[in-house]
Amino acid sequence: MVIYGDQLGKVYDLNAASVVIGRSSKCEIRVNQVSISRNHAMLVVNGKSVLIRDLDSSNGTYINDQPIQEQTLRNGDLIKVGRTIFKFLGGDSVERGYHEEMYRQVLANQPPNREPPEMTLTESDGEPRHAPGNGVDKGGPKNGA
Repeated sequence: MVIYGDQLGKVYDLNAASVVIGRSSKCEIRVNQVSISRNHAMLVVNGKSVLIRDLDSSNGTYINDQPIQEQTLRNGDLIKVGRTIFKFLGGDSVERGYHEEMYRQVLANQPPNREPPEMTLTESDGEPRHAPGNGVDKGGPKNGA
């Protein structure tokens, strides 16, 4: 689950035997930040345990603020790659269910995309002038008139 960074609150399920975190479009967990390597870290699922392995990334992988090369994750561990922090929630934890529901509700309650309001600028002489590109006639001469 992302607790800091883009996609705040997003929960990722570890359904495959291995999952790669990185900025490559081929990564299962894609984080598009320049501080993250294309293939930054790999999560390896082995039964009920999950191992994280740094893939020789440029900026390293951190668990609970400690740099690691490889480590078995425990429930509640904080995984930092680049500027993104994930919280590992193992198994069927109550906390995991809570965060999944909160993220679902946040997405469901997003306001629809709206056009920005029309802006009116004022010329130095105090006359209103409409922002460029909004289709408003500025009253100037017309071609062919």
